[in-house]
Amino acid sequence: HGIYLMVKYKVDIIHIHSAMFILVALAGKILKKVNIITFHGADYFRIENAIWYRCFAKCIDTVFSISPRFIKKLTEIHKCLVLQTFNGIKTDVYKNFKLERKKQILTVTNFKKQKGLEFLIEGYSMFIKKYPQYKSYNLVIVGNGLLFEEKSKLIKELNLESKISLLGQKNRSQLIQLYNESEIFILPSIWEGFAKVLVEAMACGCKIISTNVDSAPLVLEDWGYMINPSESNEICESLNKIIKDCNYPFEKQQAVLKKFTWSTVRTAYSDTVFN
Repeated sequence: HGIYLMVKYKVDIIHIHSAMFILVALAGKILKKVNIITFHGADYFRIENAIWYRCFAKCIDTVFSISPRFIKKLTEIHKCLVLQTFNGIKTDVYKNFKLERKKQILTVTNFKKQKGLEFLIEGYSMFIKKYPQYKSYNLVIVGNGLLFEEKSKLIKELNLESKISLLGQKNRSQLIQLYNESEIFILPSIWEGFAKVLVEAMACGCKIISTNVDSAPLVLEDWGYMINPSESNEICESLNKIIKDCNYPFEKQQAVLKKFTWSTVRTAYSDTVFN
């Protein structure tokens, strides 16, 4: 269908967002179109050692990667220009409503191994035991996935059912409300491509903690609360520290958001493609 649309509308540029659509790009190459691909995360791991993909990679003219750690290998595979890019958000939608914040720690995730949820749950358990003055802080986890039941079981084993809420999937308006109600947002991932939830939570006024993975340092720069992945103790200590931080740099957080608007992302693409 993509090839049909390409021919019907006589397009000049083909931009695929998955290696699974490489045949569309191949058809574009035959028809002398400009081919672009963006790697968002999981797709990279499907093709990094795939011989079949290397056979088709030459039909791509420009590669974008939302994670800096993919760039070296993608350059080796494609032998063309490979650039860092970002995801964007609608800043007129994701914004701070100036609500009274609950004593609530929020994460938005998929229940996969890479998301590090066991370390978050264990770290939170350590936190409320070590710092009983903060036992009024609850943990809210939004999302679903294959490991949902496994993490539910872990919460029960740690006797945290009254302290940790698993809310399942939420629509965008519900999610924005949760961001605005929560004091802290935490990303415990072991790896990520580009965690757009970090930018969404920042735009909605949360304090941010993130593991030091992939694009997270580009989002939080030198002012954010960064921790090592798979470290429950670091989650515990960072929660204690950020709650006590009366000078949390919200102004720097708002300033850096300008890099992650769709307007900025579009400009990065167009400047590359048309120049």
